[in-house]
Amino acid sequence: MEGLPVVATVHVQANNGAPDASSETEWLAGLAREIGLPDTVVGGPISPRPTS
Repeated sequence: MEGLPVVATVHVQANNGAPDASSETEWLAGLAREIGLPDTVVGGPISPRPTS
């Protein structure tokens, strides 16, 4: 990204089928501490599971 006028980054969770999204959140938080990116994280929607 060197040389590009990036002012912020956003990570959007696309795989809402993961059994435990907390590990991805922890990884992203570690990246943010280490390199300052992403600036924010947007979680994916939680789809209701069929009851039948």
